[in-house]
Amino acid sequence: MASLTPGILLKVLKNINSDVKVCGEYRSILLQVISIVPAITGSELWPDHGFFIKVSDSSHSTYVSLSKEDNELILSNKLQLGQFIYVEKVQSSIPVPVLVGVRPVPGRNPCIGNPKDLMQMSTHCGITEAPDHQRRTSKSADMAESEKENL
Repeated sequence: MASLTPGILLKVLKNINSDVKVCGEYRSILLQVISIVPAITGSELWPDHGFFIKVSDSSHSTYVSLSKEDNELILSNKLQLGQFIYVEKVQSSIPVPVLVGVRPVPGRNPCIGNPKDLMQMSTHCGITEAPDHQRRTSKSADMAESEKENL
């Protein structure tokens, strides 16, 4: 039976733009699908931009998208929540990385582990937000400038 390797997702994302094979030359990355969200734009309810899926290695999780060829796996119900998937490689993309060469493992499983959300971690670590003391300082400066303009 396939088993998840804790920490592999973090290693894959750190080596996303290199040719380094994190699992060895002949092994694929094993992840678990824990969420599927359609990428909807505008008022159209049909997902014309594919899907965002949240994958986990049991210790970390993050949202990714599928290649156009692999989107059919969700539409044909061959990729479901709780399912393990083998992934050939992960490509850098915006807004989230893209999984390439997805091969679903038959069967569904309960969510394994208590994965920490990498997107949430980057927000809490201050990567995407300014620290509190910087926000307070900039607010004070903004208030001082607006007072000067009013005089």
